[in-house]
Amino acid sequence: MFAHEILDVILKNTDAEIDRYLAAQPNTDESASLRIVAVNKLEAFIRLLYYLGVNKNNQLDVKELWAHDFGTILCKVMMSQRHFEFINCQIRFGDKDTRVERCASDVLAIICEIWTFLC
Repeated sequence: MFAHEILDVILKNTDAEIDRYLAAQPNTDESASLRIVAVNKLEAFIRLLYYLGVNKNNQLDVKELWAHDFGTILCKVMMSQRHFEFINCQIRFGDKDTRVERCASDVLAIICEIWTFLC
């Protein structure tokens, strides 16, 4: 699917964003379960996005995809709705801490680190 180098960059930057998010949240029991975003979960998230796009489900509300009666079975099997929404909000493709400096010199700075692996 993706080169492991690309997944490692996404995972590193996503983990940094999750750390920032959890630092700003009160200490809850669920924060430990949300913290677990490994390469296999990231791959599952990306594969699920592909699947939803290919089947033209990408315009549906997330609640509909996980609905008990009419939801997509694959969505329910791959991950919980909560985890999908969490990854969707926290995923980062570049270093957020240096984004302003990088964007000043490069308009594609947000994806630049990943783009170098594709070229």
